[in-house]
Amino acid sequence: MKNNEQIQARIDPQARKYLLIMYALYGSFWLSLLITPIIGVVLAHLKQNEWGDSIYRDHAEFLTRTFWLSVLGFIISIPLILLFGLGFLTMSLVGAWFAYRTAFGAWRIWQYEKVNPKAWLELP
Repeated sequence: MKNNEQIQARIDPQARKYLLIMYALYGSFWLSLLITPIIGVVLAHLKQNEWGDSIYRDHAEFLTRTFWLSVLGFIISIPLILLFGLGFLTMSLVGAWFAYRTAFGAWRIWQYEKVNPKAWLELP
């Protein structure tokens, strides 16, 4: 099989639809005050093992890592706000990182491309 045919053979429209919904849930973070990303990470955890070794599993892991690392960043920022006021800067940076990864991952799955779930900042 040629490379293009291999990609076509692995396309799963249902998995792609789920991932786009998960990215939309993450993207609506500012409107929902953290409720929709929680729903998104639960869906990612549930679907991750179902997708085996595919780009869809990588995206689910990417979403999961984005969520938990962002939560960690916000938790670390809270005492920094109370102690030094520096937490506002770190919280803003974590929020920007979360927004970038959400937009980047959604764009990549829209293009049927994989992501590197372990990378902190993947550039196009």
